[in-house]
Amino acid sequence: MTKKILLITLLLAILFTAACGTQTNVGSASPTPSTTKTETSASSGTSANDYSKELTIDALFVISKDRIPEENSLFDQMLNEKFNLVIDWQIIPGTNVQEKINLLYASGEEPEMVFGVGTTETIPQKLGMDGFLIPLNEHWDKLPNYRKLWLDDEWDTLLKFASNADGNLYYLPQKNYRAASQSWIYRKSAFDEMGLTFPKTVDELYSMLKAIKAKHPESIPMPNRDLYGMLLGVNNAFAIQVNSSLDPYIDPITEELVPFPADSDAFREVLKYFNKFYAEGLIDKEFATMTDQIWTERYANGLTYIEFSYSERAAWAEATSMGVDPDVDWEFVPENISNYQDFFMYNRELPHVISGPFFSKIVTEEKFNRLMALFDWLSTDEGTLFINMGKEGVTYEIVDGEPVFMSHMYDAVKNPNGKKEWQYGLSKPFRLLIPVCQRLI
Repeated sequence: MTKKILLITLLLAILFTAACGTQTNVGSASPTPSTTKTETSASSGTSANDYSKELTIDALFVISKDRIPEENSLFDQMLNEKFNLVIDWQIIPGTNVQEKINLLYASGEEPEMVFGVGTTETIPQKLGMDGFLIPLNEHWDKLPNYRKLWLDDEWDTLLKFASNADGNLYYLPQKNYRAASQSWIYRKSAFDEMGLTFPKTVDELYSMLKAIKAKHPESIPMPNRDLYGMLLGVNNAFAIQVNSSLDPYIDPITEELVPFPADSDAFREVLKYFNKFYAEGLIDKEFATMTDQIWTERYANGLTYIEFSYSERAAWAEATSMGVDPDVDWEFVPENISNYQDFFMYNRELPHVISGPFFSKIVTEEKFNRLMALFDWLSTDEGTLFINMGKEGVTYEIVDGEPVFMSHMYDAVKNPNGKKEWQYGLSKPFRLLIPVCQRLI
């Protein structure tokens, strides 16, 4: 019987972050818990607080790939209409993020909050230990709907993995609805044309890539977006845990500890395996320094055939390749390639995404409570529908009882030039809280 072992790994988040402007230091060391508990309706997520006073929040937003939302975006409009909040965005690019954020805090110019969906947890964990951030575990009473998102075992896992050594949690992790998101994608139409079948073993993968290269010498049969993605699929095939070249792990076959994976026999086999690919032109000569632009051009020129990536990216690959191959068909494969008979390893993801908003101690209690009400509402059905789909009649419509993006919105196949969710500001706070009717890339 096929043995499938699920291993836990950390998901790098595909998600984007938010921005801040000049702030006023109000001298508050930490928001004092409110004497009146914030009450939230589980059905509507509407706070019982009085929002008659408009509040302005200085917030940092880290953009990804120049994805700058429109001014007064749909998200900004919601904030103002529902919570009487105005965000003074300070936008910074996603390069050298940790250095830039550390400089802001070290110089006394920290924002009141960071919409940290694109910053990994190492940033708030360090800032929290340095005394800059509010421990959110002291304020769960303000987030009842957020807590309801998690099963008890998921909640325990979140606290165990996301909290600091001091026992405090300094950022608000997002709920990850996926157990696993990555797989092999391949150009099925070309495979069918050449009489090739999807490989099941590493030897079959090598033979298949050689066959493609012989048929199409100009091709790069197995492209990559980054080194991590290329190694991940083959590491799985050799039963090596994610990032195992650096991190100790338990070998799932021998059940023995591998203290320094880069010096293991399995990893040496992976390197020798890849060396054949490199020498024979089966992978990109620039694989170690690949950029998004070059990677995309490979697909746009019809030079690519198989890659380990996010499953949803098959739709993107198909849309990107249609210019040179109108009948192209890219698909994802639920089975992984393996170097072992009856053994297949997959990357099981944590129940949470290792990024999320965090809040500086300079923020006033009134602002902090208002922000907690916002993020608790985003954890309700109404809030998650908004942040994933937008506003009915503006970005989506209801079809057969389900929310579906309207025709002017981006779709990798139907409307690749359409308007994207991030333009409406929907990438700023929480993403991927619930599965929705859309294709993500």
